[in-house]
Amino acid sequence: MGLALIACTWLLFIPSIQAQQFPVRFYANETGLANLAVTAVTQDKKGYLWVGTENGVYRFDGSHFQRFGTEDGLRQFYVSALQPDDDGGIWVGTTEHLFHFSGQYLVEIKDANQPLSIWQGQNLSKLPDGRILAMVKREPYLFQKNGKDQWSGKPLLATIAAAERSSIGGLHSLFADSSNNIWMGCGKAVCQWSSGNITVWNASRGVPEDIWKSILKDRHGSIWIRSAYRIVEISPAASIAVDRSPSTPREEREHLFLPLAEDADGRILQSSDTSLLRWDGQQWQIFKRDNGIPGEGLSSLYVDREGNVWMGAGGLGLMQWLGYPYLENWTFAQGLKNETVWSFLSDHHTGMYLGTDSGLQKLHNNTISDVDPHELGKTEIASLADGGNGNLWVGTMGGTGILRLDEMQGKITQATKTALVFHILHDTAGQTWFTTMQGLYALRSSNTTGVPEPVIETRHLLGDQDVPTPNACEGSSHTIWVLSDLGPLRMHDGAWDKPEVKNASNPPRFSQIACSPDGTVWLGGETPGLWQASPTNSILMAKRIPMPDDLRDARIVALLMDHRGWLWVGTDMGVAVLDHGRWSLLRQDNGLVWPDVSQAGLYEDIDGSVWIGTSKGISHVIAPTSLFKPAILSAEVVAIERGEKSLSTHDLIALPWSKSPLTFYLAALSYKDHAHQRLLYRLIGFDETWQTAEGDKVQFTALPGGSYSFELKAQDPYSNKASPVTTVSFTVRPPWWRRLDVQVAEIVALFLLIAGIIRLWLHRLLTQRRKLESMVAERTYALEEEKRLLTQAKLSLQQMATTDSLTKLKNRHAILEILDLEISRATSNQQDLVVVLIDIDHFKQINDTYGHLAGDEVLRSVSQTLDGLVRSSDSLGRYGGEEFLLIMPGIPIHMAQGRLDDLHRQITSSVVLVEDVSIHVTMSFGAAALRPLQQVESKELLHQADTALYLAKETGRNRIVWTSYPSGN
Repeated sequence: MGLALIACTWLLFIPSIQAQQFPVRFYANETGLANLAVTAVTQDKKGYLWVGTENGVYRFDGSHFQRFGTEDGLRQFYVSALQPDDDGGIWVGTTEHLFHFSGQYLVEIKDANQPLSIWQGQNLSKLPDGRILAMVKREPYLFQKNGKDQWSGKPLLATIAAAERSSIGGLHSLFADSSNNIWMGCGKAVCQWSSGNITVWNASRGVPEDIWKSILKDRHGSIWIRSAYRIVEISPAASIAVDRSPSTPREEREHLFLPLAEDADGRILQSSDTSLLRWDGQQWQIFKRDNGIPGEGLSSLYVDREGNVWMGAGGLGLMQWLGYPYLENWTFAQGLKNETVWSFLSDHHTGMYLGTDSGLQKLHNNTISDVDPHELGKTEIASLADGGNGNLWVGTMGGTGILRLDEMQGKITQATKTALVFHILHDTAGQTWFTTMQGLYALRSSNTTGVPEPVIETRHLLGDQDVPTPNACEGSSHTIWVLSDLGPLRMHDGAWDKPEVKNASNPPRFSQIACSPDGTVWLGGETPGLWQASPTNSILMAKRIPMPDDLRDARIVALLMDHRGWLWVGTDMGVAVLDHGRWSLLRQDNGLVWPDVSQAGLYEDIDGSVWIGTSKGISHVIAPTSLFKPAILSAEVVAIERGEKSLSTHDLIALPWSKSPLTFYLAALSYKDHAHQRLLYRLIGFDETWQTAEGDKVQFTALPGGSYSFELKAQDPYSNKASPVTTVSFTVRPPWWRRLDVQVAEIVALFLLIAGIIRLWLHRLLTQRRKLESMVAERTYALEEEKRLLTQAKLSLQQMATTDSLTKLKNRHAILEILDLEISRATSNQQDLVVVLIDIDHFKQINDTYGHLAGDEVLRSVSQTLDGLVRSSDSLGRYGGEEFLLIMPGIPIHMAQGRLDDLHRQITSSVVLVEDVSIHVTMSFGAAALRPLQQVESKELLHQADTALYLAKETGRNRIVWTSYPSGN
């Protein structure tokens, strides 16, 4: 009951964003992110995103992740912290080492040839002058550059008195602000190092006693400091900190990562146990899984240079909040009873009406409710309009016709019975127009109790027949435009006519229209493409406007001209927005809830935001000018290869001629609308025409000798804006047969050939002898090759005989041989030996629930994880079924206990993802120890470990149980 009370209090203090669903893109294995336990995210000077994980560090170019591991210099795979430097390099901290990446390889940074351990948390930072700070265990180090790729470091606090150093307590986090202040979590306070002086911020200065692990300086100069459940703000020049802690329910668990970030609008982001929190200057807003934000377990938050918000979490990989914070979606999960939404209407006071396939709903204060579910619950609402005096016009499908809703009285009346009502237009003169399947209807006065009647004038223009009129708009000078299946109609100064459309199909089949302030009209529908038509007397001169390539074949189903003069084009493949010549796209890959826009499903709200109805929910563009702000375009040559060999800058000075292709790998380093960008390249000296790269690489084969410059740029094809040009210059030496020395040699060879012919007969016998010697040599080589192949086959068979085919670990026979060898070695050297039997808990349930293929995948995943975590001196093998045998030679028992605790914690905190199903795996460990001077056989030692494992299973599983021989045995 106490926890429930805390949770209720929390909800009172934090406004939960309960109804919206925010679009999030997950990056996982399919893009190359092989490990989904993300520990850190940052961006380097060029624009690459760097992602630290529990199994290596990855560089992301918007399309693919490149892993850096052992072959790139990374000696330990668990990445604990990342920090970019001013030279474009990246510092990579692991729990046992510190590395620096400057272009190709990770180079370890040491102190007196000793490795530097960077523990989890905020333990890397950068001073404004480019120096790097690192919290090495509990000691802050300061690193500065001594030369090209050369760094040296020293303890930061080496100069202060020992008494002062001991008074500040243990250090566990650090941050360097733009004023050269260094902030550190020290003991249960926060220490500020400035010009060699230390100021302690503790309870007397508004900072409660706690373990402060994350620090951030915002754009206003305030310092934000957070612990697991508290956050305080220290304003510029303030002497007392202000508590900004949200009233969140407390959980008793350790937090390794407590991320803090500031978004592009200056709002502070942080995570809690179950959600993502955002400080709007007055209070915290909460975003949870109900909103599409997997807030729980966030290990990192990062806002890149374009304002994109990135999130990392253990087991979920890297996530990008699409359209942040200007786009929100609404689906079944947020209260829609039918996801097909046709129409919208803002009542300016109590929210937004939604016309759906299952009646009328209202969205108010982020909550969707039904409007008269009894009469309208099964009615398809195609159109809505304000009828004035508390009345609402409702256009329906299926023959119900035009309804009048008096919401104040809760009364619905049928105003006119007609077929499908496509659209309702309330013009500036107070008239209301209804476009229907049976022609145009109108209410010519502002009398809200009147009855809409057919417009006789338009009926005469259409041959006195019922012709569908799908849409209408009001243009300049109060001109009313109405579309019909036989062409557009126009009312100007009270008179109707039927202009002839020129240059379009005859008859034109337009169902969507938008009126522009300049007097032109925009058209789309059954006639393919987007058209702009200019009226001249009784003629509409139409011209087709090119659509973006991605929507060139799309069918236009909705048009909207907003107050900015932007044209919104809804299609069955997404939304395109034309901003005075510049196109922007909104599709599912950049946050649109669904690409199939509903007929006439575009609506501008009174605040200038735009609502989009689709067949699978609603998208709301909160701030169009911000959402469609142009991306910061950047292009980069990721790598260069000749054949299969990677080339460095030095190699490009003079490349030898070759038939092997010269390959340039490319990347567009902008993550805003990344899928829409394209890369253009040209090779000066070969072809100066800009070409579009197909994919992420271009190749040139057998380039002739000469000097070249490869130029690359990223381009937004809709605005035609491009990034600065990236240039790589290189030379190719001419082929050998075109060199002057070779041509001279050819002449000399001709004379030698003549001389050789004369002497040829003298060497006939010698030639025969050499031929015989060559045959002998060839036979000798063949015999040696056969011997080599036999040896190789023998080695392969030996490996097959000692390796488990499923897990790729040592099999039972091989691991037991190793155990005998290690027992003998431990006895001879009088060293400790620890033997551990490891069993996957409830493995039969996994097989029964998810199938044996899933069980196999769990075995493979657990095996790889265990193999990556054990020491290089340890031996790991599959003992049988779901059991593994771990042999740990030469390790003291107390160290082995800590090592196994850490191994158990890491392996049981991971999640195995099998076909989109997350399987949480727990394991039981049974450990036995062989102490010096003991004489024990492997069978007895395994029996002791098995007994311990049995006790672990009997006492609840998911634990470590030890047993050992009695003293003296």
